[in-house]
Amino acid sequence: MRKILISISALISISSCGPINTGNDKDIDPYKATNKEIFKLNQSLDKHIIKPIAQVYDYLIPDEMETRISMFFSNLGEISVVSNDLLQAKFYAAANDTTRFLINSSFGMFGLFDMATENGFPKHHQNFAITLNDWGFKNSPYIVMPIFGSSTMIDSLSIPVESLVLSPMAYVKTNSLITPLYVIDKINFRATIMPYDNLVADSFDPYIMARNVFLQKRQQRISENEKLD
Repeated sequence: MRKILISISALISISSCGPINTGNDKDIDPYKATNKEIFKLNQSLDKHIIKPIAQVYDYLIPDEMETRISMFFSNLGEISVVSNDLLQAKFYAAANDTTRFLINSSFGMFGLFDMATENGFPKHHQNFAITLNDWGFKNSPYIVMPIFGSSTMIDSLSIPVESLVLSPMAYVKTNSLITPLYVIDKINFRATIMPYDNLVADSFDPYIMARNVFLQKRQQRISENEKLD
């Protein structure tokens, strides 16, 4: 129940951000026909493979433990956040996010608890896609990628950079460690967003719903980033 309330609140918050741009549907989504086919493929893969695994995981793992696992991986992600802060010359934000990582990695027990926010170091959302936007690569058309899902043409270029360069897990060379970490991260994430499933599936057009939620959340992150120093 708690997850459902959080999910609904998040959707309301995203929806209140306003329109994603002033263009028409062809400007936003010029590859709509292809995107919808890939969207259907992703839904099928999720329905028959990914979601059943996540449902078993969600049944076995208490909500509180899922939250702690999410926070652990979020803390690891602070390394990428700091890197993107520096790439955008946002030095105050980089200092904040470095301090967050140090506090949560020590007093927060490797990120299981967010002690940094409680002590005045708020979380920022950064990735290389936002960095590209900061560098001037804006208004890229929406695309749907196989398995990865919603993205934009420019944002898709950020995936290998995030995965292979900026992610700390890219530098773990022990497969017996990195593979379980990667699998747990993805399954845990899928389990935590299951409350969204019915909201999307029961909408008038699930494809449009998923697209608009992604684009509005993306714009929200960009707007938040523009306020950072």
